[in-house]
Amino acid sequence: MAGLATPAGYVDTFLGPALLIGVGGGLLNTPLATVVTSGVDTENAGAASGLMNTSKQFGGAVGIAALVAFVGATGEDCRPAFLAMAVLTTAVSGLAVTLRPPSPRRAKPRGTGIGTRAH
Repeated sequence: MAGLATPAGYVDTFLGPALLIGVGGGLLNTPLATVVTSGVDTENAGAASGLMNTSKQFGGAVGIAALVAFVGATGEDCRPAFLAMAVLTTAVSGLAVTLRPPSPRRAKPRGTGIGTRAH
C-alpha cells in the first residue's frame, strides 16, 4: 500500500468534495424525512416517505449523468462540475428555506359525515 502513488490533486479534486457531499447528504436525510412526513396523515406517511426516497434516487441518477456529461464537455478537470453542483445545491437550499410549509390539516372525526351510522 505504501508504494502506491496517488495522483496529484486527488485530495483537492475528489476527496474533499466527496467528503463534503457525503457529510452534507448524511446530515440532510433526517430533517428531510421529518419535513416530508410531518404534514401527511399517518396512513399516508409510508407512501410519502417512499416517494421522497424514490425522488432522491432518481435525482441522484440524473444528477450524476448530468455531471458526467458536464465533465465530458469541459475536459478532464472535475472541479467545474463540483462547483456547478455546489451552486445548484446552494440555490435549491435557498429555495427550500423560502418555501412556506403547508398549513396543518385538522383531522375530521370519524363517523360524523353524512350517511354514516352512529354506533
